[in-house]
Amino acid sequence: MMNAVVLELRDDKRAVALDANGRFRLIANDNYRIGQTVQVRKISRFVRPSDYKKMNATLVGVGVVTIALSIVAIIHSSNKH
Repeated sequence: MMNAVVLELRDDKRAVALDANGRFRLIANDNYRIGQTVQVRKISRFVRPSDYKKMNATLVGVGVVTIALSIVAIIHSSNKH
């Protein structure tokens, strides 16, 4: 068993907790509150909070826009000469 802090309540049955090793774990929600310290088993499932999924999509979008703008700048500068 190891200590973890509850970060997200997904529904009445599940919660996401951050363990002492810095990993997010999906655990059974036993009427936990956000910020509560709980004991988790080392065999619980690892998860990524939904916020990280949104952040990754945003970063991919910013990367695509950056590449597109770089290509436009290169084409524009090569047409000047």
